[in-house]
Amino acid sequence: MKQKGRLAVLAIVLAFVIAPLNVSSALTRPPKTLTDPNATSETKSLMSYLVDYYGMQVLSGQQEMSEIDYIYSVTGKEPAIGVFDLMEYSPSRVEHGANPTGQVESEISWADTGGGMVSLSWHWNAPTDLIDTPGHEWWRGFYTHATTFDINAVLDDPCGTRYQLVLRDLDAIAVQLQKFEDANLPVLWRPLHEASGGWFWWGAKGPAPFIELWRLMHDRFVNYHGLHNLIWVYTVGDASWYPGDAYVDVVGMDIYPSDPNASMAGFWQDTQSRHEGVKLVALSESGIVPNPNNIRSYGVWWSWFSVWSGEFIHDTDQTFLNTVYHDEDIITLDELIDWKHYPVEGGAPVVSITQPAQGAEFLSGDDITISADACDPFGAVVKVEFYKNDVKLGEDTNSPFGFTWTNVPPGEYALLAIATDNNGLRSDSQDVNITVGIPLPPKIMRYEAENAVSDGPVNITYYPGYSGTGSRYFNAAGGTGINFTVNSGKAGSFPMVIRYLIPNGSGDKPNTVLVNGAEVWSPTFTNTNTTWATFVFGNITLNAGSNTVRIQHFWGWFYVDFIEIEFSRAGNFRDFADFGSQWRKTNCGSSNNWCSGFDFIHDGSVLLSDLETFADDWLAAQ
Repeated sequence: MKQKGRLAVLAIVLAFVIAPLNVSSALTRPPKTLTDPNATSETKSLMSYLVDYYGMQVLSGQQEMSEIDYIYSVTGKEPAIGVFDLMEYSPSRVEHGANPTGQVESEISWADTGGGMVSLSWHWNAPTDLIDTPGHEWWRGFYTHATTFDINAVLDDPCGTRYQLVLRDLDAIAVQLQKFEDANLPVLWRPLHEASGGWFWWGAKGPAPFIELWRLMHDRFVNYHGLHNLIWVYTVGDASWYPGDAYVDVVGMDIYPSDPNASMAGFWQDTQSRHEGVKLVALSESGIVPNPNNIRSYGVWWSWFSVWSGEFIHDTDQTFLNTVYHDEDIITLDELIDWKHYPVEGGAPVVSITQPAQGAEFLSGDDITISADACDPFGAVVKVEFYKNDVKLGEDTNSPFGFTWTNVPPGEYALLAIATDNNGLRSDSQDVNITVGIPLPPKIMRYEAENAVSDGPVNITYYPGYSGTGSRYFNAAGGTGINFTVNSGKAGSFPMVIRYLIPNGSGDKPNTVLVNGAEVWSPTFTNTNTTWATFVFGNITLNAGSNTVRIQHFWGWFYVDFIEIEFSRAGNFRDFADFGSQWRKTNCGSSNNWCSGFDFIHDGSVLLSDLETFADDWLAAQ
């Protein structure tokens, strides 16, 4: 459906004359005012979000649901914007048997499920006068060559039958757009696109009837039908085609370069020369996936991009596609914030504590570094203040923001960061709770091999002396492994040992140890002559939460009994007291008269030995 020739030639020319930019100043953002003063709160929030992030990051978009699925299969991510077409809802297509039942509903479901944004275009099949001959079939009716529908003559006769058919078509599409408003979904509405090219009937008669049709649609949808969920996106053409600032919210460019690495900087600069500071600029259709390095180097900060379907996305190198969808400056579906409730006016800074981690533990006397990320899409962060339990520790006025709290005493602390911007707006981070305690003896956790997940080794009860109910046996072929699930209360480095056995005559055995999929060591286990032995591995680095420790075997007979990991611990007196209260609640009753005191060894007296017994129980529970 795309006319690539003229745009492709222009892209080649501009690629030679435009050099990378050294962007020395921020992109001038337009006002957040919409052409519809009665826009819904969600629509205003979306516009506010788009303006605030303009020049900072680029939203990813993709045409057609099936291509969104394809991108997910390649990258594991989905675009932030689903781009769809209401073409099949054109009444003249429905008259010829088109049946789009459920299309809009599925698009709404996609957006609601993942929190995505929606952009809609409309390849408007001419209301009537379809030629419908070979090469000019009825389903090509949005093309100039497939219809004799004369929009200039139609608009000159507002009482005529064809004018009424135009209104009929607009009303039919309004029904579908209303479904999005009923679902509280704003729409990046991109009608009558590429008019100046002349290949679509709505642009075949020049700029004047096109502008009149655009304004008619705007009035019909906003004022007659009361659709207030539309952000109006105009596809840039010559200046004489522009419908006017009062009828356009965003300007878009449809570009199909022949060079898959084209910067498209020439198109960008041309559009910025007319609209910077007045309207957002988007890459509303593209024949290539834009390169984030070009975006940064040339300063081509589209509000969003949308890649056309078929060969235009499938011919994109999959490694490159994956790189783009994981780039820090490209926003994907999973990275969207709650844009439906984004502040409409201004916007406070956003701040979060990045270090220490939630639930981290420290020892008494430690120095604790508190780090925070803070940004303000609409201004500049001038300081970040750091608090513990609502008491200010200090502040930092320079990014990266941080503070070191020295010689921290035992206790439980809620850490908080507060960011302030140049407009005086403030926002708080989420609390990060940490514990600072006295050092405790390390806790050694044993993970039995027979309870691990195996992709080959089997449970064996040969060779007495094993722990638990058996061991895991790697056969002579090797090449298999076992996975231990290890839960850690905090991130850190912890000592690990492996208990193993190699039968007589089997020789030394090479193995690889992986933690969370990353190889950390490939030790050779010395022959143990059919006796169980402990291999001191050294330290492994674990994340807070669940981890996978894998022993990967290469060849020969090899038995694994267990692994043990030594976790450091810290405790405090509140833990001690809480444990005592819980112990008494659980174990004391009317028949246990010794519970009126602290006779923990039940010998009728309360001595230091009772405290020792209680402390041992407490340590075992940590």
